[in-house]
Amino acid sequence: MRAPFIAGLLALALPALQASAEAQPPGWIQSPQEIAALVEGRTHHRERADGTMETEFHSKDGRVAYLFEGCTIAGRWWLEENVLCYAYPSVTGEMAHCFWLRQVRGQLEYWSVDEPQSKAPTAVTLDNLSGNTDHLSLGADGPCQEI
Repeated sequence: MRAPFIAGLLALALPALQASAEAQPPGWIQSPQEIAALVEGRTHHRERADGTMETEFHSKDGRVAYLFEGCTIAGRWWLEENVLCYAYPSVTGEMAHCFWLRQVRGQLEYWSVDEPQSKAPTAVTLDNLSGNTDHLSLGADGPCQEI
């Protein structure tokens, strides 16, 4: 009696799992441990899809400092299985910004989970450096430079 029930559940779940796998770009990093090793305690200098630059330091305790257009914004980062997520309370509240990651030719690509049909990554690391190389402030938003 249980076998047909379980088979029925699997038949219902299989299309959803296939759709999820199809939505993810090929070559994505599946291991949470591998993702953590690429971000934890590291500074990423990235070029965004629009050509602007951003810098982000990921502390080992889950805090993050994000520098964009002269403003440093405090937030937090975490992993949801094979997805890297961020929240910046002072800017977007607790709304999560999540990304699949993959490495291509030594660069780390960020692919937005919110845009699974995108043909290009949201951002690409130019540098993935150990430590807080830009001395970004954690825990509070920093001053913005005049643009």
